[in-house]
Amino acid sequence: MKGKYFVIVRFEIEVKDFEILYSLIKSFFKEEVSVTPGFISSRILSTEDKSRLINYAVWESKDAFEKFAKEIVPKSKISKKIAFFNPSRETFYEVEYLSNA
Repeated sequence: MKGKYFVIVRFEIEVKDFEILYSLIKSFFKEEVSVTPGFISSRILSTEDKSRLINYAVWESKDAFEKFAKEIVPKSKISKKIAFFNPSRETFYEVEYLSNA
C-alpha cells in the first residue's frame, strides 16, 4: 500500500498529569523524532478537559516508522517516561487526500 503512514497514539490520563505528559511528548518529538529520516510531522491534540491526549504523527512510510520504533524508541529515556502513561497506538495508511478547494 502506498501513501503516507499515520500513527495515532492515545492517552487516557488524570488531568493532573496533562502538563507532564504534554511536555514529555513535545520534548520527544523535538529532540528525537524530528531528526529521524521519514518523519514528516506531528500534532498533539487534547480534549477540552485535558483527560485525553492524542499524538498524531505522519511518516513517509511504514518502513520509516518501523525502523524508528525498532532503533530509536527502545533507547530513548523520554520514550520510557511516556510509556508510563499507558499509550494506545493505532496506525493508518493514507488512501486519499480530500481538500476543500
